[in-house]
Amino acid sequence: MSTDRRILVVEDSQTQALALAYDLEIAGFTVTIAPDATQALDAVRDNDFEAVIIDYLLPDLRGDELCDRIRHIPKFSVCPIIMLTAEAEGTSTPFEGKADFNLTKPVDSAILIEKLNELLSKSTDGSPRSGVRATSLRRAKILAVDDSPTYLAYLVDLLADEGYDITQASSGEEALELFKNQVFDGVILDVVMPGMGGTVVCKYMNEFRIQSRSHMVILLLTSNESKDEMARGLAAGADDFVGKSRDMVVLKARIRTLIRRKFLQDENALIVEKLKTREVETLQAKANQQVAEARGALVDNLEIAASELRLSNTELFKSRNEAFRASDAKSEFLANMSHEIRTPINGVIGMTTLLGDTKLDSQQSDYVENIRRSAEALLTVINDILDFSKVEAGKLELEILDFDLAQLIDDAEQTVAFSIKKKGLELTLSKPANLSKLFGGDPGRLRQILLNLLSNAVKFTANGKIHFRVSVDSETEDTTLFRFELEDSGIGIPEASIGRMFTAFSQADASTTRRFGGTGLGLSICKRLVELMKGEIGVSSIEGQGSTFWFTLPLLRTDIEVSPRSRMAPMDFKGPVGRILIAEDNFINQKVAIGYLEKLGHKAFAAGSGIEVLDALRDMPFDLILMDCQMPEMDGYEATSTIRQSQTLPNPGIPIIAMTANAIKGDKERCLLAGMDDYISKPIDIDKLATTISKWLKTVAQSAGTMLAETSPRADCQSIDNSTFQGLVDLESESSPGLVKDLVTDFIASAPIVMDRMESSIKAGDPHELRSLSRSFHRMCANLGASDLSELCLGLESQVSLEKPTVAKTLLKELRSLYHQAQVRLEQLTR
Repeated sequence: MSTDRRILVVEDSQTQALALAYDLEIAGFTVTIAPDATQALDAVRDNDFEAVIIDYLLPDLRGDELCDRIRHIPKFSVCPIIMLTAEAEGTSTPFEGKADFNLTKPVDSAILIEKLNELLSKSTDGSPRSGVRATSLRRAKILAVDDSPTYLAYLVDLLADEGYDITQASSGEEALELFKNQVFDGVILDVVMPGMGGTVVCKYMNEFRIQSRSHMVILLLTSNESKDEMARGLAAGADDFVGKSRDMVVLKARIRTLIRRKFLQDENALIVEKLKTREVETLQAKANQQVAEARGALVDNLEIAASELRLSNTELFKSRNEAFRASDAKSEFLANMSHEIRTPINGVIGMTTLLGDTKLDSQQSDYVENIRRSAEALLTVINDILDFSKVEAGKLELEILDFDLAQLIDDAEQTVAFSIKKKGLELTLSKPANLSKLFGGDPGRLRQILLNLLSNAVKFTANGKIHFRVSVDSETEDTTLFRFELEDSGIGIPEASIGRMFTAFSQADASTTRRFGGTGLGLSICKRLVELMKGEIGVSSIEGQGSTFWFTLPLLRTDIEVSPRSRMAPMDFKGPVGRILIAEDNFINQKVAIGYLEKLGHKAFAAGSGIEVLDALRDMPFDLILMDCQMPEMDGYEATSTIRQSQTLPNPGIPIIAMTANAIKGDKERCLLAGMDDYISKPIDIDKLATTISKWLKTVAQSAGTMLAETSPRADCQSIDNSTFQGLVDLESESSPGLVKDLVTDFIASAPIVMDRMESSIKAGDPHELRSLSRSFHRMCANLGASDLSELCLGLESQVSLEKPTVAKTLLKELRSLYHQAQVRLEQLTR
């Protein structure tokens, strides 16, 4: 392109003008910049320009007025003019000037240059210029929908006078039928109609518009412009919401603006498509050139050129695939960082908890408590970093638990007590006297908010007092609305800065950032958390006198009394005792888990990978597995899936509880999808661990007890073969004491689960599953000498076709009855 194609850019923003000039000069144009209309008119009188680009908002004259004045200069009467405008700048004025094309800011340089070349080529060959004016001459096709015949006729006549091609419908159903068979530039819908209202019709049309990438305009009409009705309409996808008016001036102006915007969007889309096509043609031309050059090269270089071309294509595909995986990589990075950092923190907190349960003097106990609190503070920082990413992505979720609110408030106070004492401040705490019952909510998020506000109060208070107040605002049958207030005598906040205190990365002023540090994320996260928990947050402040941050939070009421127990008191958990296999590759975390389980009274064994887990299950019986998700060789997900699908392992239905250091949304669902029964996160909380294990061990024990209650043993049945059982007893030795009792315990625990799975397979009509379970149960019974049970299992296995499910159900009922008799006998033999 020649460099004598001169362009005048009229733009008062120096930054935007220079950016436009740079893009145009790269495309081969010579650019002159005028910052206002006065200098622009001087420039066009003294120079010749191939085209003019005008910003609509200029300091001394509107862009359309400048356009009109330039057109009155004879040599510029046919000069191409492009108008730049923000969508909110004027509705119809820019389109009624003499510009050939309107382009919305921010400017897409590719579209600008493409349209500029098109206008210049048409002005050179004498063809009429195409632009917004030419496009707007096409009659827009409008669908008008109203159940009032009088108003519809009035609306149709009015729009016809505007030059639109009108199709009318008297109901929402009729409008949708027309919409399916015709293409419209715009739709005008009455909101209130019998049958299908305008908002519902708008929703259907908007879904089609999104799928087809159409720029069709949807405008809703109503006689009652209420905020709720407007919100529903705009949420359904309407572009605008207009009240019915007798003079219709507003309606006509908005329709005209929306239709013109639609035409502009259509034309921009065509230009973008043309650019894409041209880019493809350019790439194809380059490829053809490379092929031609390759053919002209020597034969021994032909293969090299082809090889390089193939490598280039491979790199292009690789780059494209990497771009598609970018968002997944970010989530994976956060998950891995969470796991890698939380794993050692789990060891610190776990070992500290175990150490605190040993005999320590008061000074040692204080050191241990400080170490634990420091580790938990570090964990809070990590959680905040992850939380901000979740908040920004809108994926932060709440955990509803029953918790001790009074203890949580005291813990928050104690966490900042050292900092307060070090600065010589005074902290007063007031809270409701009657907090004797647990409340339902997310204690972790509430603690996070309190600690953030407390830390800010300490940080911005040089001397004086901090008042921490908790009160009850209101109560209902199900919830209690609490109000939390943090009042300090610190530096305060300027009135001009209060409105943006809860905005991310905001500080009161620059000097505050330099003096006190911080990124300005804390209050933003607090606001998101409070609002997510259905509360409100705010601040009042006087500069130089202090601030009061407050928030309200509804918590669920419960009837559960608070049990007094010190946080670092020796552990005393009661519940079923079991043999538990720990799948964990980190040695420190193995020791922590084993220490916890032994204090809970369980027998604990460790495996370092999924493969070791499978080997351990084949070697000895277990009641439950604690499964880490990330392990070498075979991770927890694969190991769980293998156990659940196995037909050779002795107890494929064993309860499996996931242990993971990840804290990303979807981890729990992934664990359950792999076949795990429950989920606890690291760092491990001893209370949660005890509760979760007890729940699953009780589930196994209760299922066995329920079976016992269903039938009573029959006296005429020899349930256990004495000779077979005695042979097991003879196998015991000093190196394996209690072998028989362990086998019996495992059999009693697993048999009801197996029979329940048999019943499920019968109901599901799954003969393969029934055959596998019957055969496995047959071997279990035969090994212990339960001959009647063993024979009945073979009979049930023969019903695998399940053509007569009633027969299979009868045999299973008999199997349960025989099992109860065998259980009683086995318990007698092992006492």
